[in-house]
Amino acid sequence: MLTLLGMNHRSASLELRERACFAEGDLAVAISRIRESTSATEAMILATCNRVEILTRAKDSRTVEAELRAFLAKDRGIDPETIERHVYVHHGLHAVRHVFSVACGLDSMVLGEPQILGQLKKAYAIALESGSTGPVLDRLLQQALSTAKRVRTTTGISRHAVSIAYAAASLARTIFDDLEGRSALLLGAGKMTELAAKHLAPQGAAALPVTNRPYAAAKSPPKP
Repeated sequence: MLTLLGMNHRSASLELRERACFAEGDLAVAISRIRESTSATEAMILATCNRVEILTRAKDSRTVEAELRAFLAKDRGIDPETIERHVYVHHGLHAVRHVFSVACGLDSMVLGEPQILGQLKKAYAIALESGSTGPVLDRLLQQALSTAKRVRTTTGISRHAVSIAYAAASLARTIFDDLEGRSALLLGAGKMTELAAKHLAPQGAAALPVTNRPYAAAKSPPKP
């Protein structure tokens, strides 16, 4: 039985999502810890700035659900009651529908944003390389990725460039009419900030200072 436990921009604050998130370089080890501490026979973690989701296959879905709650609380140092209030859980076909919805950009903060497809593909590749997938997750993820590509090709969901960064740059241009010679403070030093810089620079933004927590990450600002 499939079980998906996660939190996203609707269920948890940015601060909590940051605490629950796994760095890309730590995903393989984290998946191994899930396999060691739970009854899951297959496992994958999708971790982005807007969501943290653990997808597993286990014999008993209710047992693994409780184990995943306990794992996330202990591994990320979060109070179990906080986990209880802010995570969502899907089992079986509901988990399948959720994965397809995420892959197609239907569950994103900005409808249809394209970054999630690459992020899901990378998460699957890491799980596959670590030997943590099997016949069920392999088939599910391959079908979800294939369907998402078809949806973006045959529907209007990808007709316009969409992302949080693009939306922010468009809103700034709407408010100020012209960004020529203006400065924009970029908060954070991740991939979304890099996208924001790429959208703002061509519109004439004169300076793009970066601030970040911790400061060291801001010393190498994104390149427009």
